[in-house]
Amino acid sequence: MKPYGVLIGESPGPNTANSAVDRLMKYAEVEPAGWAGKLIRMNLCDGPWSARRATAGRARAIEYLFNKANCNDGRPLRVLLLGKRIARAWACHGPFGYVTHHYGGQPNLHIAWIPYPSGRNPIYNERKNQLRAKRAVLWALGERAKP
Repeated sequence: MKPYGVLIGESPGPNTANSAVDRLMKYAEVEPAGWAGKLIRMNLCDGPWSARRATAGRARAIEYLFNKANCNDGRPLRVLLLGKRIARAWACHGPFGYVTHHYGGQPNLHIAWIPYPSGRNPIYNERKNQLRAKRAVLWALGERAKP
């Protein structure tokens, strides 16, 4: 099975990466078996956050997304950005959103973004925001047409 989407986070952390994805899947009501193989996890930075690392990470991600070997039916994977800094690195603003980017002669790149699903982020205390995250995850999994 080819993946449908890629989750892009900030950088690998000692304790946060797995728990944040687990929390996000809990909001989305998706069991681990429901997303295994359908989503790829990627970090924008290869170390602590910096604008330089984020720019380099974005370039690597775009190269990966447009590589024909990584496409799904000739289309780049759906991109789900996790967190404000990641969204800003992709020129996306606001806590939740969706945009289609056009890169010259390449197929369109579809990007959605949501707040980082940390246990300390109060935005997820509201059920409506959990539902918005759920729609974005289901979209990234290929189960919805729009986030």
